[in-house]
Amino acid sequence: MSGRRIFIAHSQSWPPSNGPAIHVWAIAERLARRGFLIRTQAEAGPPDIELVRPNRPSLVRAVRASDALYIRVDGHLAREKVTALARLAHPRPAVVWEVNASLEELLAHGMDQKMVARHRRIRRYLARGADAAVVVSPELVGYVKEELGVEDVTVVENGADWPPPPAEPSALRTAGAFRVLWMGSGRYPWQGMDTVLVAADKLAEHPDIVVAVLDADNQDPGPLPPNVIRLAPGTRSEVATHIAAADCVLCLYHATPWAPGGFTMSPIKLFDAWSFGRPVIATKLDSLERLVEDGQTGLLVSDDASDVAAAILRLRGDASLRERLGRAGQEAVAERYNWDRAADEISAVLERVIQRVRR
Repeated sequence: MSGRRIFIAHSQSWPPSNGPAIHVWAIAERLARRGFLIRTQAEAGPPDIELVRPNRPSLVRAVRASDALYIRVDGHLAREKVTALARLAHPRPAVVWEVNASLEELLAHGMDQKMVARHRRIRRYLARGADAAVVVSPELVGYVKEELGVEDVTVVENGADWPPPPAEPSALRTAGAFRVLWMGSGRYPWQGMDTVLVAADKLAEHPDIVVAVLDADNQDPGPLPPNVIRLAPGTRSEVATHIAAADCVLCLYHATPWAPGGFTMSPIKLFDAWSFGRPVIATKLDSLERLVEDGQTGLLVSDDASDVAAAILRLRGDASLRERLGRAGQEAVAERYNWDRAADEISAVLERVIQRVRR
């Protein structure tokens, strides 16, 4: 509804260059287009978003002037603390948490069990102030209801821009006859860069195949197989040029046993690849198995490098399969997995919860 004042609490910079930032700003911009008055704390942002100075007094004033707080909750304990500020306002704003990950992700970053347990207690306490939650996958519903005690939970999966933005020519276009693209973060071991490099090594006898690695955090992976090239992290539009130039895109992960359900992600790279009509090779894991229909919208493989290499060879040798999978992926984005649909669903949650809290 036009005129609702929404404060979005997050920690992502502008312009977006990684998945969390793409998600935050895509939703913020589209809520603004739907008539919401969007405020957020950031050093820079798009022109239709009001930026709040990054200090506590400005934050308190923004919260008090809001109809709702929309708080991004990820694998760290940070922005959910803004929930406590809602008590300072009268009438108090509605509070909606967008939950993207459980705190058990901290275990994968080396935090000990005792500290994670302390963070969990704090998050559970703060969750008492949340009126509703949005989650990015059905696998997170149980976590939010059982661990955090929030009963009003809506699944709003990620998406991509639709139609996709125009893509300029990429240097990847001349890198080889068959170009395989992996995008992710070498800082997070569960994102499968190790599998990609081993698979590339197994494909070394096929000189026409080039594997491009785009590491958003620019980690040094050490010596690379000769058929692997590194792409520098770039802006959203620069990444789009590489996706458009690829012949297939890898969406590979290792199981994350610390996460509820084993794997709870809704990978933006999957939807970006689909939006450009690129066939996807994805790991056979929980939410990815639900999103990708094997042989219809992508190829599902184990996280064994031999399976990945075999799937790459299968796509290289079958142009009609590449075209069919790419077309099906585009249809999936056009019909469902796009940011406009996500913003519509979040708009409905915000409006419903604002009305309920006011009553």
